[in-house]
Amino acid sequence: MPLMKEMELQENGSIKSENEHKSLIIDIEAMVESVELPLVSHCCIYKVPQKIRKLNEQVYTPSIVSIGPFHNGDKRLESMEDLKLRYVKSFLERTPKGLQDCIEYIKKSDVVIQRPFNKALPWFVLEDLFNLTEPSCLSGEDHDQVSSFIDVAFHYFRVNFLQSIFPSGANNTMFTLHYFHEHYKQYIMKPDEVSMQLQNLTDLLRIFYLPPDRLPRRRKETVKHLYNASQLVEAGVKLHVGEDKSILELQFTKGVFTIPRFEVCHWTEILIRNVVAFVQCHYPFQTYIRDYIILLDFLIDTSLDVDTLVDKGIMVNTLGDSSAVANMVNNLCINVVQENINSGYIRLCEKLNGFYEDPFHKYKASFIHDYFSSPWKITSFVAAILLLLLTLIQAICSVISLF
Repeated sequence: MPLMKEMELQENGSIKSENEHKSLIIDIEAMVESVELPLVSHCCIYKVPQKIRKLNEQVYTPSIVSIGPFHNGDKRLESMEDLKLRYVKSFLERTPKGLQDCIEYIKKSDVVIQRPFNKALPWFVLEDLFNLTEPSCLSGEDHDQVSSFIDVAFHYFRVNFLQSIFPSGANNTMFTLHYFHEHYKQYIMKPDEVSMQLQNLTDLLRIFYLPPDRLPRRRKETVKHLYNASQLVEAGVKLHVGEDKSILELQFTKGVFTIPRFEVCHWTEILIRNVVAFVQCHYPFQTYIRDYIILLDFLIDTSLDVDTLVDKGIMVNTLGDSSAVANMVNNLCINVVQENINSGYIRLCEKLNGFYEDPFHKYKASFIHDYFSSPWKITSFVAAILLLLLTLIQAICSVISLF
């Protein structure tokens, strides 16, 4: 009897274990089925990862107007909803197509937004019709409510929607690039040099900063160290302003470090952080802009480095405060993945570090700094040499007179 009970207990335990195993499988299958996959396979709009967003939430949060689902219903942006309706009304009054045609296009578009219709006019219909409008269709105070950068955003979305709804012979994408270039031509390359497919406005910014020629290869490495700008200058590295439009084109040849001019202003952090976040999510193996920011972080440690770049004409600091610029740059790469770096940048850092660590360059730079850094030092050095020569000549003459 005890043996029978023991066998019965073992059998019950085995059945219980099997049931628990099946239950676990069912639970996992249910969890997998409940996961919401992206609405489209070519998703290009992302929520910024929380570990990056928490560093400065303001730069990722719209303060004037939002386009898209993530910030819909934000109380702080309600004042713009009426303006959106005015744009939509103006557009519908000017277009030969009716409201039904526009809505049909939106419904058939690749990006299908599945959200409940909790308003008389679904928010995504309002958003897309708003994207079709043109900022210049309103005048006076209405138009003044949006900045020039927002104008560019509206224009970008408008021409891309119009290209599908109202086909024409014009290249609307190229027209958008030229429109954008007119506003920011001092910072970006010519639109004729852009031949890539645009995903969204942030991608447009990313593409404008890419080098026009073949993109460099990448290595599964990271930059571990690079001396800052002031240290490199002290070691004899000459900083020159590059003529290339792309800020990514950094070169070091024969002791000359060439860096294209760039400007730091009130919207620099917003632009860089959003582009870097988008690149990390959408282009994890094409992080050329992130690589540039990593090098910039090494070059700028303190306000002294900022002042060095400003003095050489490489940086235009419209913020005025060198310490604020240094702090901003030093925080741009926190929590950002720093692998698979541009191979050209890795070689650049190796050459710069090698130049700095060469004792000959340090002694040469120290000698030049001590004796040729100012007109007074040059005069003193020349006078000392002349005095030495005169003393030597006098000594030689004295020796000759003895014979």
